[in-house]
Amino acid sequence: MLLFESKGCEVVISLKRNRKVQRFYDKNIYKERECFFSKIKNSRRIFSRFDKTAEVFIGFLNFVDMACINFCSQSLQN
Repeated sequence: MLLFESKGCEVVISLKRNRKVQRFYDKNIYKERECFFSKIKNSRRIFSRFDKTAEVFIGFLNFVDMACINFCSQSLQN
């Protein structure tokens, strides 16, 4: 987690209710993150890997990563 925090990212991980020491996390950001992963799972191209070569698949994942970063930066500005 220190690696992400050192780069200016906020780590948003939900906690178990019975954990002795509770940490704070932003529930709205967590909800947006879960919705994003739900949308990715609905995309058959991600989980089925229709691309024939690893290079094309990795390129598509890089594209999705950049789209996620763009989406997250826009939502944080609002």
